Amino acid sequence: PREVRADIALYKAKLIDSLKNYSGKMLISDLVAGVIVAIIALPLSIALAIASGATPAQGLYTAAIAGLVKLMERRLARSERHS
Repeated sequence: PREVRADIALYKAKLIDSLKNYSGKMLISDLVAGVIVAIIALPLSIALAIASGATPAQGLYTAAIAGLVKLMERRLARSERHS
């Protein structure tokens, strides 16, 4: 439990640090990248869900969760690079 709490504290510190260094230029580039990925990933995730026998909604949920994981990974990598 102590290691988990330490990891959570480190994650929060990195997240706060990366938000302090976040600029408007980074916001624009992140938005453009998000739109481009959505244009490609959403229809693909729906098609893959249908092809595998799942519902289109399950494909969208999968795409959303994968996007959130990637966002967290990117934020942590960016904060680690500057430390």
